[in-house]
Amino acid sequence: MIDRMCRKIGYNVRPSFIWTHAGDNPGLIIGFANDGIAGVPGVLHVSVAGEDGDVKFAGGLDPGYPLPGKIRQAQFPLPKGMRWEGLRLKAELEVKGVRYPVRWACHQKTNTDGSLTLVRNM
Repeated sequence: MIDRMCRKIGYNVRPSFIWTHAGDNPGLIIGFANDGIAGVPGVLHVSVAGEDGDVKFAGGLDPGYPLPGKIRQAQFPLPKGMRWEGLRLKAELEVKGVRYPVRWACHQKTNTDGSLTLVRNM
């Protein structure tokens, strides 16, 4: 019980679901969940990079989001013709103008730099 409680203390952010959409404006819609008991203490910056590490696009969620036990959605545009599989999702926390790396609180194995490689699961 104490081990489970310790894993919930603070904020524990993970990508909960990822949708893709095609058409004239292709992109990714990512739902970020917070399994912890506290809000994110700053701005969660998320970047999507290629396999080579080159950042394709990035953005930040509202300060404090996602809230504990809630999901916050974010949309990332994809250039036409770009495949989403193999892209890497990375997070940083900005507090008082300084960015700190964030490890995803997910069951999937993350890369050595803390990023999560997007793959199809079905």
